[in-house]
Amino acid sequence: MTASPLKTILTRSIAAQMSLAERAVDSVLSLIDEGCTIPFIARYRKEATGGMSDETLRQFDDCLTQVKALEERRESIRKSLEKTGVLTPKLEQTLRGLTTKQALEDFYLPYKPSRHSKAAKAKAKGLDALANTLLDPNEFRHPDQVAKKFVNPAIDVKNVEDALSGAIDILVEDLANRADLRAHIRERRQRGFLVIKASRGKKDDVAQSVYRDLVGLRTKVEYLKGHRILAIDRGEREGLLSVKVEGQEKWELEDLERRWMPRSRRRPAEEVLRQAVKQALNDRIGPACEKDVRKDLSEEAQLSALENFRSNLRALLLGPPLKRQVILGVDPGFRTGCKLAVIDAHGKYLESATIYPHTGKQEPANKIVRTLVSRHKVTVIAIGNGTASRETARFITAFLKTFEGPQKISQVIVSESGASVYSASKLASEEHPDLDVTVRGTLSIARRIQDPLAELVKIDPKSLGVGQYQHDIDSKRLDKALGGIVEQVVNEVGVDLNRASGALLRYVSGIGPKLAETIVKRREKKPFQTRKELLKEAGLGPRAYLQAAGFLRVPESKEVLDHTAVHPESYDVARQIAKTLGSPIAELVGNKSLLEGADAKTFVQGKVGIETVEDILSELAQPGRDPRGEAQSMEYTEGVETMEDLKVGLKLKGTVTNVTDFGAFVDIGVHRDGLIHISKFGRRIGHPSDVVHVRQQIDVTIESVDTERGRISLKYG
Repeated sequence: MTASPLKTILTRSIAAQMSLAERAVDSVLSLIDEGCTIPFIARYRKEATGGMSDETLRQFDDCLTQVKALEERRESIRKSLEKTGVLTPKLEQTLRGLTTKQALEDFYLPYKPSRHSKAAKAKAKGLDALANTLLDPNEFRHPDQVAKKFVNPAIDVKNVEDALSGAIDILVEDLANRADLRAHIRERRQRGFLVIKASRGKKDDVAQSVYRDLVGLRTKVEYLKGHRILAIDRGEREGLLSVKVEGQEKWELEDLERRWMPRSRRRPAEEVLRQAVKQALNDRIGPACEKDVRKDLSEEAQLSALENFRSNLRALLLGPPLKRQVILGVDPGFRTGCKLAVIDAHGKYLESATIYPHTGKQEPANKIVRTLVSRHKVTVIAIGNGTASRETARFITAFLKTFEGPQKISQVIVSESGASVYSASKLASEEHPDLDVTVRGTLSIARRIQDPLAELVKIDPKSLGVGQYQHDIDSKRLDKALGGIVEQVVNEVGVDLNRASGALLRYVSGIGPKLAETIVKRREKKPFQTRKELLKEAGLGPRAYLQAAGFLRVPESKEVLDHTAVHPESYDVARQIAKTLGSPIAELVGNKSLLEGADAKTFVQGKVGIETVEDILSELAQPGRDPRGEAQSMEYTEGVETMEDLKVGLKLKGTVTNVTDFGAFVDIGVHRDGLIHISKFGRRIGHPSDVVHVRQQIDVTIESVDTERGRISLKYG
């Protein structure tokens, strides 16, 4: 089948921008057109993509969106030129060759309808002839003499000054609409300086704000970091900062004059032309180029912040689970007490209580904890890292020393970011309509150590505390990017069809919110016994089933392959492998020694290529392998619980809570995170993520403590 002209354009553009083979790009575009999701393409269509990773396909999707927008704008401009009758084969060829949105807009500028501009009004009075005469290199008369014959009070050209003023308006527009001149000045401004001052009348306000360190900044545009750009943009939006891209007017004027004014011996009209150049630079070209430079800076800063957020969120969601553990969650507090909630090995709510160990009621608190731990055979106590967490951890430690039950109990401290957001959410009220919001929050603390991914998907990623200037990023772009990361991680890990919440199921490839709700309602009546039951009993059509099946696990199924990531479309291949190796499929699954002798090339057939066979062999060897590793508790240094305990040079243990362009934030157990600035990692690095990641436990050293501003500066190691 012949590809459409648009698809051919998209294929070539994406292949060029991403350095990919056109054949692979064309295949991915076809799969997307068929309704295939990114996780499905990445996992089960490797032959078609040339083995593109999930992350490459995410970038592919972003690139596709940008290229489509570019082509839509190109077509819009072409139709506008065609409608106004100015489109020529040469113009159309030029239009087709433009590769950026900025180039398209520069190209289109002279052809934009502008009936109400000063130049348009001057042209309506016939003053374009005067403008052309002034530009004529062979015209040596004085401008006043030339302008006399254009004076006509009847059309509001009362005198020579009016005529020349109108001609200058036309010349200014001609200058401002020249794409090459704009590009030249824009390039100069990109190498210029960004200058920041306090807005008029706001000096005192800025001095009391977070922007005070930015006032007086004068730095080269090309050296600005993304996080600083976003801070500057916000300060400007709030009316506190005045921001200017500083150009070198003298050199810019000389450049424009040299590039635009006719080359001839000195003529009387040159002063008028210089006036037009200066007016065009100051009123049109300069401000427009400054706006373009600022827009590009903000766009790059947003993309950097977005990528940073995605990376942090992925690390957080891939937190190792404590599976099959009965957990007592503790939301610590002083005056209001510590809220307790117990969940079973599958995350089901069992019981809750409130204790007051920090108000002189330790004995009753001990009794309640002992009762809950004994009654439900608790094996893990998870304490939120908020207010009173260290004091509560000491209380639990003392309790465990006296506990004489048969089970071994471990104690962990976990991040409680977003727990309160979840507790007051619609989803929480639907899951636990009869529970108080404080109990719901405590449940969230317990569940996020049992299975971080399953719990954190219930919370808006923007509430998890791992972003950088997230409120300065376009909300639609942010939601799409973060949703993509959640989807990527969910499908990478896989989902238990009969136990996953609706909030988790909705992110499975091909399902979405409505089908997730249908699946949950269906399994409440009767758990699924096979993957195939999804087709006839859960409302999934063949296309949705194709996308989803491989990512869903059914431990209850008698079909052993339903427990694995092997896709149903490849079951015959898996059985052929078992037959060739002389083993029943049920005995082959998990038998690494037997599978080591299998030659993947032997089983390549039809559309089943070497990549798919290798994935099947890997999955058969380690069925349902969880990529998340083993869970760890936050570790703190004993005796350091408040900022007053911090001393310069003190070495501490901490857990990375957020990684940004300018450094990494670390929870050291004093209820306020410290910052390792990018310059404090002991060596020159490109980005803090080159050294640390969210959830990583590291050693740090106190550099300085600013109690008044609540700031803690740390050094790595």
